[in-house]
Amino acid sequence: MLKDELVFLLIPCIITLLNILYLVSCCINLSNICINMIYVLQVIIVRVETNYINI
Repeated sequence: MLKDELVFLLIPCIITLLNILYLVSCCINLSNICINMIYVLQVIIVRVETNYINI
């Protein structure tokens, strides 16, 4: 009997943990995308500046 109750308690805990992990991984992915976008923007800006300087 006790074992069943433990399983009942554990399953929601595991599910919420998985959800939290999923959310965290999503946030990390989003931040990586943002960082990549910023890097690309910086590269573009530098290229534009060097083009203007060359002209």
